Amino acid sequence: MAERVLPGQSVRLRPAAPTDRRSVYEWAALSDLTAAMMGPPLYPDHPVPSWEAFCADHGPHFFDGSDLMLGRCYIIEADGEPVGQIYYNDIEERAGARRVEIDLWLRAERYTGRGYGTDALETLCRHLSESLAVEVVMLQPSARNPRAIRAYEKVGFRRLALPLDEARALWGPNDYEDSVYMVKPLNTTAQVAQSGARPFADNRASYDAVADAYAREIYDELRDKPFDRAQLDRLAAAVGSRGVICDLGCGPGQIARYLADRGASVVGVDLSDGMLAQARRLNPDVVFQQGDMRALTTVRDGAWAGIAAFYSIIHIPRAQLTAALTELRRVLQPGGLLLLAFHLGQGELHLDTWWDRPVNAEFIYFQTAEMRQALEAAGFAILEAQEREPYADVEHPSRRAYILARRAE
Repeated sequence: MAERVLPGQSVRLRPAAPTDRRSVYEWAALSDLTAAMMGPPLYPDHPVPSWEAFCADHGPHFFDGSDLMLGRCYIIEADGEPVGQIYYNDIEERAGARRVEIDLWLRAERYTGRGYGTDALETLCRHLSESLAVEVVMLQPSARNPRAIRAYEKVGFRRLALPLDEARALWGPNDYEDSVYMVKPLNTTAQVAQSGARPFADNRASYDAVADAYAREIYDELRDKPFDRAQLDRLAAAVGSRGVICDLGCGPGQIARYLADRGASVVGVDLSDGMLAQARRLNPDVVFQQGDMRALTTVRDGAWAGIAAFYSIIHIPRAQLTAALTELRRVLQPGGLLLLAFHLGQGELHLDTWWDRPVNAEFIYFQTAEMRQALEAAGFAILEAQEREPYADVEHPSRRAYILARRAE
C-alpha cells in the first residue's frame, strides 16, 4: 500500500521517517508535557522510559512503514511545523472485527488547546476505517488526566463500563493503574463495499427520531402475543440462575421488562440513544447500555448466559450476518442460549417515513433455512426453529420465525 500524507481540517498527518524517531521520543519523555502523561509525581506507576526502552516498544516498523498491520507512526503537522505524533499499534482480528489501539502526544504545552489532537484523532480514525477496514479503535488515558478524557469524548470515544480486570481481558494490558479504556466504533463502509453489500442504512438515527412514538406503540405489545411470551418463558426457565440474559436490540425494553418480571437477571443493549432513554425511563430498575451487535466492544467473552434478540438481526446486511452471529457467540457462556426472532421473506423493506417522521431505515427479511445455515457457520447448534403467522391488528403483517440455538463447543 502506497503511503500518503493524511489531510485533516487543521492538521495533516505525515508518515513518520526513521529520522523522526528521536524527536518523537523527546516529545514524550523530555517536554513540558511529560509530567502530565508519565513519571512522578503524578504517575509513579508509569515511569518515563529511557531511549532504549522507547526503541524496544516502538520498533522500526512504526517509522519506516515496513508492516502497516503491525503499526505506524504519523507526525502531526500544523501550519508547516510538527506539533506532535499519533500512532496505531498492531491491528488484530477478534470475533470477526478488526480493531486497534492508538496513542498520541503533542510536542509541547504551547500546542495544546488548539484542536490539533482531536483533529489528528479524527483523521487517523477515518484512514484506519477507509484504508485498513478497522472497525473499532481504543485508547487508554489515566483517570488522573481528565483533560485527555474530555478531548477523546469530544470525538466519539466512550468509556468501557467494565471493571479494570475485565477491560484488560478484553483489550490487553493497562498502561496505568487507573487506565480508562475508551473505545470508538468506526463505520464499516470499506468492509461492506468490499463484500458487495449495500451501505448500512442510518437505522440508529431513524430509531432516535421515532423513539418516543415507538415506545408508545410497541412497549405493551407482548400482552397480545402469547406465542412470543411462551418463547421467552422457555428461555428464562432454561437459563435459570446461570447468569444474565441480554435483551439485544432492546428498544424501549419490553423484552427485558418481561424477563425481569419472571425473575431473570437481565441487561438491555441498543445502538440508539433515543431508545435507551425510553428504556431507562420505563424500566428504571434494569441496566441498559449502548452497543452495536456487530462489535460488542464493551462486553467481555462469555459475559451472558442467554440472549433474546427479537427483530434486531433484521438490520444486519446479509454480507455481515455470520460475522454478527459469531460476535453473539463470543459474548455467550459455553452452552449459552440465543433466542432469535425475525421477519420471514425475501429482500428488504426501506422506510423514508415512520410514524409521520422522516427516517432512513432498512429492514431485511430472511428465510429460516438461511438463518440456520448462518447460525451453524457461526458456531451454534440449532435446538428448535418455529414459524408463525402474524397477529392481526397487533403487528406488521409478516410471517415470523423463532430459532433457539445453543453456543456449540
